[in-house]
Amino acid sequence: MGANKIPNKADSSEELYECRNCGENLPKDVDECPNCNRQEVAYYVLEMGSSEELYECRNCGGKYTMNFNNCPNCGRQEIAYYRF
Repeated sequence: MGANKIPNKADSSEELYECRNCGENLPKDVDECPNCNRQEVAYYVLEMGSSEELYECRNCGGKYTMNFNNCPNCGRQEIAYYRF
């Protein structure tokens, strides 16, 4: 794990479901995005208390506490930003 990846902490967590194609937030029981009709639903658990901001690569799902022009894991530029 790189120094900028989200650390595993047991403070509290939040489950998120999101379309990897368009970024639409989804309910947990959906297999297909109603916005773009793709079956690319991403599920992840955000460990709260470690950061109030999250950057995620839409291609590989890598999660980071700081922004990169290119994902350190896969090199793609599709980086999503979330603020909690």
